[in-house]
Amino acid sequence: MNVDVETQRGWFAAKVRAVVNAVMENDNPPDADGDFVFHGETSFGYLQPLAADPWGIRFLAIAAREVPNKVGVLRELNEVNIAEPLLTAYLAHDGTVVVTYRLAAEAVTEVNVRGTLLHVIDVADRVGQLLTAVHGGTTPKPLPRPAVTE
Repeated sequence: MNVDVETQRGWFAAKVRAVVNAVMENDNPPDADGDFVFHGETSFGYLQPLAADPWGIRFLAIAAREVPNKVGVLRELNEVNIAEPLLTAYLAHDGTVVVTYRLAAEAVTEVNVRGTLLHVIDVADRVGQLLTAVHGGTTPKPLPRPAVTE
């Protein structure tokens, strides 16, 4: 059986949608870009299906905004990256602190998506609160979040 890439993308999008809806208590439809929004205590982000090589899911959380570009901030982010080698935390040029993680398509299961999502939210909340308390900036004001079932 020979299946074209568009069919594979459709299958993968359906799998991701089913897994996300199983992980989050409320129905969480994708936005116009196909991303699923998630919220932490002080952070928010997007779960982005990646239907191109390398296939998978990108978790991208906004931990803080308007954080100054200072050596102390960069040191804190380096410590996060050393302590959490599977995550990437960085300061964007506009002062936004971002936490990302990429989950391979083969690993997209309810257990893995739930665990990764909770971990990314936890790290983004902690990093955002720490950086804004010590160095300035603000944490995002999340909307009511779809609950993640544990």
